[in-house]
Amino acid sequence: MKVVVAGAGLAGLRAAEALRREGFEGRITIVGDEEVPPYDRPPLSKDVLRGTREPESVYLRSADKLAELELDLLTGTPVHDLDVDRKTIGAGDGELAFDRLIVATGATPRTLPSLEGNRDVLTLRTLDDAVAIAARLRPATRVVVVGAGFIGSEVAASARQLGCEVAIVEQDQAPLSRAIGAAMGAELTRLHLANGTAMHLGMTVERFEDGRVDLSDGTRLEADLVVVGVGVRPNTSWLEGSGIEVDNGVVCDAALTAGHEDVYAIGDVANWDNPLFERRMRREERRASHPRAVRRLELLLVRSVRRAYPVRRDRRGGRGGRARRGRRWRAPLRGVPPRRPSRRRFRHRRCEGGHEREVPDRKPRHVGPRASGAHGEVALSRAGPSRPGIA
Repeated sequence: MKVVVAGAGLAGLRAAEALRREGFEGRITIVGDEEVPPYDRPPLSKDVLRGTREPESVYLRSADKLAELELDLLTGTPVHDLDVDRKTIGAGDGELAFDRLIVATGATPRTLPSLEGNRDVLTLRTLDDAVAIAARLRPATRVVVVGAGFIGSEVAASARQLGCEVAIVEQDQAPLSRAIGAAMGAELTRLHLANGTAMHLGMTVERFEDGRVDLSDGTRLEADLVVVGVGVRPNTSWLEGSGIEVDNGVVCDAALTAGHEDVYAIGDVANWDNPLFERRMRREERRASHPRAVRRLELLLVRSVRRAYPVRRDRRGGRGGRARRGRRWRAPLRGVPPRRPSRRRFRHRRCEGGHEREVPDRKPRHVGPRASGAHGEVALSRAGPSRPGIA
């Protein structure tokens, strides 16, 4: 049994770890287009830009930890030409055969046509991008940041801490207004201004020539460097003609199956059917690779693998040599699979407010599915009715 993970980011690595954790002993191959092993992206716009962390420190796993997973890691190898009938995927100059494919190719920064082809215009997505921008951030460097989203705001803040002259250009009337609302956006504006960042709101960039940035209202800004942070687009161009449906990402069902029983998608590239909101969603933040998203894929994929490949168990019912108490448990095939039920027992009763209720010895774990949404997560537990809580 061969599992190929297209994408060597956080989501792809966690999917591989999930398979090993569940006792899968087949071959796992992770293919990534960057020359470095999987790394953490959030520090790129902060610690790496400011020089407080070395680039190698953001690697997600050490070489020894990766070796323990016993996987084939192919770096500097872009994927292309998926053939679901032959079950092959192009990788660099060759191709790889698979029994199960996990698409985790992430996303690519959007660019502005008016700024393309200028060597002083950079985007931030990869580790190489962060290193290139950090090399340009010196005291008194004039930096124009296009876009006041998460990336743009963090790049601007890091540049100001390094002593750069920073200006933000945003087409909306407040930073992050579509994500956090106009009121909080106004607070962020005041925070940027208080730290010496110039704000140009409700404007767009017309051109950048000879060190000058022309805005839509006629304003002209002096700039040594322009950093564009106007969102990302999913990396799905390599799936054209494969038969996999693509619409703002790889179209998936609630179990992350991508229209074919042997193809799955996870992370930024997955546009999945969220049963909580009854619509499709594609999440671009780190939570798209959250352990619960990986767990959803893990349970379905491991169940699929078991049909064709035996999973090693010890005499006590454990997987991969680890002992597990209780009877053997299998994940359902459809929908969001529940977690293993708690085995804790209710031992005594407590009288509160004139009402008796059963109280366990310890706080029980939830027994139902967790559904994540805009306001946190809802968990069902033995302790009583469902109640909202923040994970």
